[in-house]
Amino acid sequence: MPREAAFRCAVIADLHRQLEFGADGARRRMLDAAELLVREVDDARGYPIPFIVWRLTGWKPEDSEVGDVVPGEALIADLVTMIQRLSRRSPAEAAGEAPPLRLDRVAEALGVSRRTMVRWRRHGLVMRWGRCEDGRLRLVCHQDTLEWFLQQRRHHLPPSKAPGASTSIELLETAARLDAGSVQATARAVAKEHPDRSLASIRGVLRRASDRGQFQTGKQRRLTNRERRFVARAFRLGVEPARVAARLGVTPRTIHRTSVRLRYEALRQADELLPPGPLRSDDELDASCPASDLPLWDAVVSLTGTAGDLKGDLTAMHTLRQRMGACLKRISPVSGTGVDEAETTMRWMTLMRWRLLLQLGGALRTAVEMWAHRPVEELSTPVQRSLIHLGTHAMLRVLELQRPDEWHRMESRAHGAVDRALAEVPPLRRDLASAAPASVVLVPLRGLEHWGELLPDPRWPARRSSLNEASATLVTLRYGLGGQRPWTLREIAEARGCTVAAVARQWDHAARSLKRSG
Repeated sequence: MPREAAFRCAVIADLHRQLEFGADGARRRMLDAAELLVREVDDARGYPIPFIVWRLTGWKPEDSEVGDVVPGEALIADLVTMIQRLSRRSPAEAAGEAPPLRLDRVAEALGVSRRTMVRWRRHGLVMRWGRCEDGRLRLVCHQDTLEWFLQQRRHHLPPSKAPGASTSIELLETAARLDAGSVQATARAVAKEHPDRSLASIRGVLRRASDRGQFQTGKQRRLTNRERRFVARAFRLGVEPARVAARLGVTPRTIHRTSVRLRYEALRQADELLPPGPLRSDDELDASCPASDLPLWDAVVSLTGTAGDLKGDLTAMHTLRQRMGACLKRISPVSGTGVDEAETTMRWMTLMRWRLLLQLGGALRTAVEMWAHRPVEELSTPVQRSLIHLGTHAMLRVLELQRPDEWHRMESRAHGAVDRALAEVPPLRRDLASAAPASVVLVPLRGLEHWGELLPDPRWPARRSSLNEASATLVTLRYGLGGQRPWTLREIAEARGCTVAAVARQWDHAARSLKRSG
């Protein structure tokens, strides 16, 4: 099935969301109106949002004002995408006296490959889902739509591969003979013998063949376990991928894939250490999670506690836990975007765990004083630190298994878990008690988690001053510094109105600067 594109315009995304579960009649009216509007939109013009809403829905507010303008090119692409998505829920019969054309027939009529034809959808090639004679749903294109596209839009399209140009098989045969060590170098060598193909198209052919295992350069190989550990250490220290690739004799692309795979494996290990949790239904998974007033990454736990919303925080923690598991299940194949989403959800979940632990500090103090038969201030610093570690791990197990609808029993269960853990500790000797009151012992929460390498360094907020304003803001959003929730790279890209790749490049540079400074 061809992959559906993401929406560029917020107005089209809102209309699609409103009609996603609407009646078939409303969806079909929207489909017809959208297809008519595609034929009238000009690429070079801008269209106000009230006009778009009126043309698609027939409703126009009396006090509407011309505000934001949507570019015609983006509007055409989003209309085609909306038609494809809505028609899947309300498909038409693709059989009869004049059945619509399937994708292969459309590509043949356009004289291009099926891949090129799919890319032309954003230029106004409208396709809908239809139920064919065999009962299966397929993307089809009506004959009148194809004829209009050939007459009105063909001259707007980017040039495709010229007839008689070198085929992919010929390019791969030449690449195998002129192996220059890397994909880029091999593509340059192949371009000299095949001037009818651009360097970008040759590079794409080689990379797709490499992903399928049909082509492999001399520098692309599988890294050993020792080399993988070397890559992981270089990643933690902020070493340039090009330097690591030169050291190991591979391409930077191989280092990037290896680092993404290592991050994915670390997430899988963290997921195995956590129980699945009590939440199950989709309604509970849609619960909103706190996005502010979260603990800082240098937060510490002590034998004190503060009151808070235990029920809401517990529900949010379990919700984020299951979202993290769902993200990991969707990562196939392993990609940087999928790993980034799972990492961000895991960091947000970690902050919710810390927020609950800080609220249960009072229960920990009560259990310790009952066990020691004295105030905690009379215990030495090493004893307090060891008791905090022991009690915190016991309370974490309670949090992971506690049902949100029984949140009122969480403090008592945490107290009981600490009591059971302390029962296995030898009685406190009198000579371990301090003669003078000890200072308040603070234990960093980051050291209590088994996935500390996936969490930001507590020293990084102070190092942001060495970055420019844009990079410092990116780091703040990415890791949720200052008590805010972490953002994914995709969310930051949507907020800035740019591509995820551009934000990822800026993030890689900022992260390496933070790791190398100090």
